[in-house]
Amino acid sequence: MADLIWITQPLQEVSAGTPRQSIDSAIDVSGYDELFIQTYCCGVSIPSTRSVNIELITGMQNQTEDGWIQVFTNTITALTPGAAGGSFSNLVSPGTFLRYIRWNVPVGSGLPITFWMAGVARRYADQ
Repeated sequence: MADLIWITQPLQEVSAGTPRQSIDSAIDVSGYDELFIQTYCCGVSIPSTRSVNIELITGMQNQTEDGWIQVFTNTITALTPGAAGGSFSNLVSPGTFLRYIRWNVPVGSGLPITFWMAGVARRYADQ
């Protein structure tokens, strides 16, 4: 069975003060075996910004910032202010993510940007 999951709200604007999804909105994916994630950068606001890094991070708890690790990072390049950006698709295999996931835009990654991250979460059939 597969479910659509939104990791960001339909459009997420990120500035220097909010480079990471809040911990209380981390998504519990413990019921899934595989994730297929699409990341799309809609645009940038600063003319000097030509690329941006967007990460998916995972952790076992949603109480503190301790123990969160990177699952993947996407570098989206050749961005033009006001124009549509680029996208990446990532298949996240079993064993590479923990209970919770959330997005992160590392400091110095070409802020501010607007993007979305969504995907399909799948469960394997019971054996």
